[in-house]
Amino acid sequence: MGRVHRLHPRTPSAPPAELRVFVHPLQLRAVRAWLGLAWVALMLQSCYREEVVFETVPDDGFELTPVLSIQGKACCLHAADRSLRCPMILDGFLAARVEHPDHVALWFEGMPLTDGAVNDFGAVEYRKGYELVVQIGDQRDTLTLSFTNLPLVHVVTPNPIHNEPKALARMHVIHPDPDTPTETHWVGIEHRGRTSLRYDKKSYGLALKGGPNLDVDRSASLSGMPPANKWMLHAAWVDPSRMRNGLSFDLWTAVHGQLGMETQHVELFLNQARQGLHEFSHRLNAETMGLEGEDAVVYKAWAWEDGATQFVADPDGEPCSEEWEGWYQEHPDPAESLNWGPLQTLRELTTSGSDEAFVEGIADLVDLDNLADGYVLLNVVMGLDNAGKNLFWVEDAALGALHMVPWDMDGTWGRWWDGAPIDAQTVVTNGLFRRLIETNAGQFRSRLQDRWDDLRLGACATDSLKGMVSQRTAWLLKSDVVELENRTWEAALDLAAEEAFIHQWLDLRLARLDEHFEGL
Repeated sequence: MGRVHRLHPRTPSAPPAELRVFVHPLQLRAVRAWLGLAWVALMLQSCYREEVVFETVPDDGFELTPVLSIQGKACCLHAADRSLRCPMILDGFLAARVEHPDHVALWFEGMPLTDGAVNDFGAVEYRKGYELVVQIGDQRDTLTLSFTNLPLVHVVTPNPIHNEPKALARMHVIHPDPDTPTETHWVGIEHRGRTSLRYDKKSYGLALKGGPNLDVDRSASLSGMPPANKWMLHAAWVDPSRMRNGLSFDLWTAVHGQLGMETQHVELFLNQARQGLHEFSHRLNAETMGLEGEDAVVYKAWAWEDGATQFVADPDGEPCSEEWEGWYQEHPDPAESLNWGPLQTLRELTTSGSDEAFVEGIADLVDLDNLADGYVLLNVVMGLDNAGKNLFWVEDAALGALHMVPWDMDGTWGRWWDGAPIDAQTVVTNGLFRRLIETNAGQFRSRLQDRWDDLRLGACATDSLKGMVSQRTAWLLKSDVVELENRTWEAALDLAAEEAFIHQWLDLRLARLDEHFEGL
């Protein structure tokens, strides 16, 4: 019979988890029965070959014992290519505290690593793999260790993940900064999106939980972002830069200064499988936009609905449920209260009100400065997929009127919603913008011209916009995350080429917009 070498948890009291070992069927019972992270070295007799299996199932606390932690950063295993990934700020030579399980011996590039002590790794770099030899008993195996400048998000769950309902999981956000501790939370996780559900690389929706109970919600700050209950891991699959959505929100924040969100690139691991590059952010909702009071509303435009969400079609009857002609009422909870009043009034005035009534009443319904900023943003990034759907309309007592807030901005900066390139000439508009410009309600034309002139000296200056693109590109190219993305998903990303494409497109786009705003 063969021998089984197990990687024991560091904490003796840690609850066990099931171990999967793939062996000859006659030996299955003899080797199956240990819980926790394990490397199994199975020596089979005579006609059976030696096989090393890297498999693990989380314990009852949804935890996995890492084979290696450096400076308190647990390295994530990608079992398919026997590699470990560690987030770390590197500036040449690395000397860091190492932790590994008691019954495991490790060698880094031939140098033994001492558990519980500071080890000198020598000169280490991003974009390079290092040999890590692992010994359990008299069995040895070799992994490849690499470093990244991005945070790792490690989701651990024994449960399958679907579109709905959410599955219980444990999430660790592991930061490269040695002074930032790992953030660990119970979460409910599910696939998210509509069209994107058909892609192999998934986006995920997360809801923080107060414990191992899907019924108990909580909010917390993650990765330095504002406290929130609902979070997203956005795959950006159609975007060959993997950054257009984040770039657009960066610009929205620079232009408008509120009602936006921060996004951060992370590398996602699900159990022992690398899921690639994702954008990590909180959801846009009443909580994260700071909307308060009994009159607060959040409407989400998620479909075109024959022009309804573009304000070109008259309302078809009274709204009587949580969905209404391409919009969804996100707040208040539609199960408790329906409040379509502000949006219904805006739609009726825009689509069927007289010019006189529109000019007199529109400033009471919407914030014209917000709409001017929104018009500028959608035109700079050429967000054709955001001219009707992919917009929030929000209001509370503090805001005083409806404000538009864009979301899901992958189809921007020279590419359409499916990733195909588009020209730089089209003006992005809808029925509401057209009516504001045609009637010049609230001096909207001069308001747009003045705002454009100001922004062209700041956030929308050519060098500023190109600098945003180059800064994000350089950050992603610092490590080999793009190469790993290509390998994991059989993609063909070329960020340097995409950076050049966006820069060239911006030259054409800004020239077109200078002409457009001057001619209003």
